[in-house]
Amino acid sequence: MNFLYCFDSNYNLQALNSINSLLSKSNQKYSIYIIHENPSTVQEKIEKLNIDNFHNIQIFEYDSRYANFPRVSGTHVSDATYYRLFLNEYLPSDIDFITYIDADILCLKNPEEEINRTIRRIQKENSPLAAMTESIDNPDYIGRLDLKQSKYFNAGVLVINYNEWKKINDDNKFIKNMNHLAEKILWWDQDVLNYTFDGKYTEMSKFLNYKIEPSANIETSEIDDKVFFLHYTGNLKPWSLRGLKIKYSKYYQESFRELNLDKYHIVSNKSTTDIYIFLNILFLGFNKIEYKFSFIKISIEAIYFDLVSKLKTHIKK
Repeated sequence: MNFLYCFDSNYNLQALNSINSLLSKSNQKYSIYIIHENPSTVQEKIEKLNIDNFHNIQIFEYDSRYANFPRVSGTHVSDATYYRLFLNEYLPSDIDFITYIDADILCLKNPEEEINRTIRRIQKENSPLAAMTESIDNPDYIGRLDLKQSKYFNAGVLVINYNEWKKINDDNKFIKNMNHLAEKILWWDQDVLNYTFDGKYTEMSKFLNYKIEPSANIETSEIDDKVFFLHYTGNLKPWSLRGLKIKYSKYYQESFRELNLDKYHIVSNKSTTDIYIFLNILFLGFNKIEYKFSFIKISIEAIYFDLVSKLKTHIKK
């Protein structure tokens, strides 16, 4: 079974967590392909996940000849969100189907049976991919992207019919569409893919791309029993101090500990706000923190690193 990740060094630990969660749920040999802007920053850690060389894991360095990606500057995403538009320039040609997974997604249980079921539906419908519909009849998506059909999918998990994908992108169609949409793009390559396929895709089970947002009112029992891939969507991530307060962050942090790197993964990119949040947790929610010393240490280090980074940037200016 084939899987694809596309990320950069800012998401190394998140992707490691995701990949490890996937590998740990099955004894079957997987082929995992990674497109990365600087493989040397993650190569050694990836090899440790595959210490017995059981799985086929290949990392490709992204060729930066395409560098002007729409709506990246000043957002929480990087150029890496567009890397999968180029996957046919990196992956072996003999692949039939491959499942793309965002780095902010966790595997909670073995997905093989559900993915194979999805592949059979793709074959029956002769479609280029399967995805989970995020919206129907949304005038923003339809009008902004000039869609002919009413469906718009979330691209966090895609089961891709690779032969059909290559045919569609034979003349760099994705890049042409990206350039055509440049001023209209809000949701990065997801907009490009929706414009390209325009409703022509197989419907995927929501449990292969189960979106969790901060305001979600979902029982954890449903997540535990049914979800294959848990997708942390939006700005509030479970590795932020704000996100750590959301109950669904427990899945991410518990999975991260299986990497044996630390008790928590905490990143700060809004240090002044995070100081307040850290103090709030310290004085009002500390009894809920499982590893108290580690939480204090890692939080302070994350805030300090962000403060120093911002100070260096300010001095350069």
